[in-house]
Amino acid sequence: WVYDMRANMPQFGKRTPFTRGFFRTAPDAPSSTPRDKFEDVFGNDPYGGPEALAQRVDTGEPGRWRKFTREQIKARGDNLDISWLKDDSAETANAQRDEPALVARLVIRELNGAMADLRSLLDELGEDPDASLEDLLADDTTADEAQP
Repeated sequence: WVYDMRANMPQFGKRTPFTRGFFRTAPDAPSSTPRDKFEDVFGNDPYGGPEALAQRVDTGEPGRWRKFTREQIKARGDNLDISWLKDDSAETANAQRDEPALVARLVIRELNGAMADLRSLLDELGEDPDASLEDLLADDTTADEAQP
């Protein structure tokens, strides 16, 4: 059995923490919501005993949960890097790659955010964020010369 959680998932990190919610459907979710997340399909048995195995259903091409036979894995050269879901986020990235102006604007937005963060840091350090680099270097040189 293979559960593919790589395709169509957010990039996990500080802004999008990797939480248990990504592994199970909320109990109060509408009945029309597919129950195909890992814990929904795997069940409560951490060892995957016979009862849990009997409840599993191969969700096929569109689902994240699939069963592969030993013969199928052998035919792939025993490679367990199995994926079958089409990653829509990769498709979006490819579309954006074709739009250089869009990519340039996204980079500018990220750089502007980084500049604002750096200005804030300089303010907190008691430095003038608009001071030129030459002025800062001259101050450091003067301070070094003043030390015995």
